[in-house]
Amino acid sequence: MPVTISGSGITGIPAGGYPDQSVTADDLATTIKFGETLQTKYVIKTDTASYSNASWADVAGLSVSITPTSASHKIFIQANLALNSSQNHSFARIVKEIGGVTSTLTDLTSTSHLTNTQDSHFGNIYHHSSGANDYCYENNVFLGVHSPATIDPITFKLQFRMNTGYLAHLNMSPNTADSDANGRSISTIIVQEIK
Repeated sequence: MPVTISGSGITGIPAGGYPDQSVTADDLATTIKFGETLQTKYVIKTDTASYSNASWADVAGLSVSITPTSASHKIFIQANLALNSSQNHSFARIVKEIGGVTSTLTDLTSTSHLTNTQDSHFGNIYHHSSGANDYCYENNVFLGVHSPATIDPITFKLQFRMNTGYLAHLNMSPNTADSDANGRSISTIIVQEIK
């Protein structure tokens, strides 16, 4: 007889309950935990900064470390960049450092690169704006699930680069005026170990 749950109660459970080998509510609560989050680490950058580097470089204050408890577990990465790149093209990415060696996240990298294209987790961040008269910046979001296959400590870092001769601004617009038309923001990286 099927078990039925309705507004008037539960029917169909045999007298004496189910045999010992049945899955119980306690089993579901303690052993079957698909997608369980085991730990969460995060960093928040609340100050502002400007960048003009033409090669990949770490962004100070936007790195976070986590140590997986199993090599089979994955890391869910969430990042938000409040960035303005008026005047030219800019790019940002998440990389990892293990044992002092920095490398890209190969399982979260496009397989469609051309000779000169950039590996960017945040796209091409380019505002058509007027430099110092620009009050705008955008929140750029990246989500990804990485398989590090290690139990060594991992530091996830944000890196940034832009075309030569131009300037980008983090957590602010190019306009530095103390005005009610201007804004400031924050940038974050959150990493979670998941099963």
